Amino acid sequence: MTLLTTLQNIQTQLLRQLPPEITAQLESSLTDMLKQNLDKNALKAHDIAPDFTLTGSEGNIYSLTQLLNKQDPTFIFFFRGSWCPFCVAQLQHYRDKLLAGKQATVIAISPQTPAINNQLKHDHHINFTLLSDKGNLVAKKFGLVFTLPEDIRTLYQNLGANIANFNGDDSYQLPIPASYVIAPNREILYASVNVNYMLRPDFCEIEKNLG
Repeated sequence: MTLLTTLQNIQTQLLRQLPPEITAQLESSLTDMLKQNLDKNALKAHDIAPDFTLTGSEGNIYSLTQLLNKQDPTFIFFFRGSWCPFCVAQLQHYRDKLLAGKQATVIAISPQTPAINNQLKHDHHINFTLLSDKGNLVAKKFGLVFTLPEDIRTLYQNLGANIANFNGDDSYQLPIPASYVIAPNREILYASVNVNYMLRPDFCEIEKNLG
């Protein structure tokens, strides 16, 4: 099954499970986000990825320079958090593709705490590195950060996703889901940035750019 099909199935399930007034609010919020062109400053192909240092899910410290493969491109993607079913589906899709085939270097970055990333990694048997971008400092360098409107913060909290607890701060900032293939010299070879958080690139699309 393709990732797109999985994401469409999740969307259909949510429409069936959530009250119409909540789905209407989510749809209205997404429409507003798309109108704002939140991805206008996002890094794109041929830009140079900024170096960074972040904490892994088990407390280890990693830098981009350290993580980049010395010979082949590296795949890095930003996700919102383990509370987001679309993000979890994306993580599982890449996990399964890596188990079944190409053993690429993959790094997933989110603003949630290392402890929550660690729980996510164990719960879903994630076989690649999860990094905690506290305060979205790295995501800001990639031009990906936006602030959740107050009504959506409350809605998410009522649905069980207290963003402040997941991220360990009360900024209510999240990254736009984005995927990058980065060369050893930090040149971005491929970029996929989509304000619509229900869309993510399939691994077969990523693999074409991994060499």
